[in-house]
Amino acid sequence: MIKAAAGGGGRGIRLVETTAEFSAALRTAKSEALSSFEMPQLSSRGIVSPRHIEVQVFVDAMAMPFT
Repeated sequence: MIKAAAGGGGRGIRLVETTAEFSAALRTAKSEALSSFEMPQLSSRGIVSPRHIEVQVFVDAMAMPFT
């Protein structure tokens, strides 16, 4: 997976399944990241068939409580 380092909402994200797709996906993701978030930096990797995903969330005392 190629993903924009900034932003979200599916913008600047491309799933690459073969090496033949990589160059075009990289160009497209970088272009979307630059136009949507004004940052061409990319990051991340996709987890296609996960067996277990754990997420830890930390907040400080200033965080608003969930209601």
